[in-house]
Amino acid sequence: MKNYGKKSVTLMLGLLILIGSSGCNTKVDREMPEAASVKAPNQIIEIDEAKSFYDDYTLRRVPLIQKYEDSINQERATGTNRQMQHNKDNEKATDAGVAEGAKFDVARYVYYDYATLKQYMAYLEQEAKLANVEISTMRLYFSNYPDDSKYVHPRQNSIMLSPTVKRGDRDYLFYIGELDGKAEAVLLNNDFGPMQPSGMGGASTQDGKSHASFVPSLGTTHPNAAVLIQEGKSLTLNRGNGVPPPYN
Repeated sequence: MKNYGKKSVTLMLGLLILIGSSGCNTKVDREMPEAASVKAPNQIIEIDEAKSFYDDYTLRRVPLIQKYEDSINQERATGTNRQMQHNKDNEKATDAGVAEGAKFDVARYVYYDYATLKQYMAYLEQEAKLANVEISTMRLYFSNYPDDSKYVHPRQNSIMLSPTVKRGDRDYLFYIGELDGKAEAVLLNNDFGPMQPSGMGGASTQDGKSHASFVPSLGTTHPNAAVLIQEGKSLTLNRGNGVPPPYN
């Protein structure tokens, strides 16, 4: 009986400790603040609306691009075939003519991997901080690659991402230049051209090639001062993956 009594006391103490410990953990958990829920931006659209926008582009834009680019391919194919009539042995030209006459694939979207976008945003914040400016907006520019084989997607549409800084009531594109050893945000026009204040031209080298332009500085000493910027760091992102081509 004595042993049974001791075991009962030990068991009861163990249960009390376990219950007490469980109660403490519950209390601690209740006191820990919950992570704040992130509210969806007002610009989020519904899936059916996104589908409608995509389909409208398919109906109203893709055929125009397709017709234009196919006409270029056809003209090149015809021109090559005419040359082939004078040189039947040039098989390479024949292959080129068939390739040039092929149907043009109109790009439908551009994508970047998520890690690249996070790196890009961190890079923008870093450079803006060094130049002592605050990014106001992010622009997504429609663009088109040149008709040059050195590009992965020649003649295809693409997008460019570029930040802006606010001055007065207007947002400006900018890049990072250097003035007196300090990073400076240099204003650009909406078309990525340099700002050309009245009476100021570009600075040219002796060979006649323009390598720098007078542009207004956004420095803290004199925001409207004109400085000569020769080199700088671009903040514009491109070289995304276009689909199609290639097909995934």
